[in-house]
Amino acid sequence: MTAPDVIIDAHIHLLPKVRLGGLVRWIRRAFPEHPVDTNIDGEGILSDLRENRISFFFNYVYPLKEEETDSLNEFNFELSQNIDVVAPFGSLHFDTRDKKSVVKKCIENYGFVGLKFHPFVQKFDPADEKMFSVYKLMEEYERPVVLHTGFDEFYQMKMPSEDLMKILDKFPNLPLVLSHCLFPRFDDANLLAQRYKNVYLDATNVFGALKFFMSDTNDEEIRGRGNFY
Repeated sequence: MTAPDVIIDAHIHLLPKVRLGGLVRWIRRAFPEHPVDTNIDGEGILSDLRENRISFFFNYVYPLKEEETDSLNEFNFELSQNIDVVAPFGSLHFDTRDKKSVVKKCIENYGFVGLKFHPFVQKFDPADEKMFSVYKLMEEYERPVVLHTGFDEFYQMKMPSEDLMKILDKFPNLPLVLSHCLFPRFDDANLLAQRYKNVYLDATNVFGALKFFMSDTNDEEIRGRGNFY
């Protein structure tokens, strides 16, 4: 089989040094068997991408604190100015007061592709009406919103399909990407994709995590492991 001329990695977290270090340490604590290099930095990630012939990658940032919002978006903008193979996505915090201005800056000033949110890590309900102004603007811009979904048991949080349907019914033209395909609720993900023309499924980490669920081990902790960040 001939290798493709263009390979796109649709799910990368190239972050500022402090956040990247925190992510690596988190991975090593949660998944000791993960081969991540504890000393890896941004240049190391870029080197890995080049070695694996990645032609283009989507870079996701999202704030864990409200005050990180502007600096993270600025980081991703500067990254995209220096590296032409980056498709940058912005974000904001649930507690951001003027959400509209952040969205406008991300799309109009920075030219970001879309927005990315991790409701479990950012600790908010994506169907909360306080997020509706964000979805409305993104629908008008015709730009995607990427949501982390799935691995509910690992995060000990839930994202019912009904919550996603609330968003989709309210904003029928909003491109909504369900990252990780609601793992392992693939039937739910498929039903949403069949029902709504604006739903897209991102299978990042899905296939790698399946081996833990399909193994014969009875260790629930191990069976639930994967790179879910």
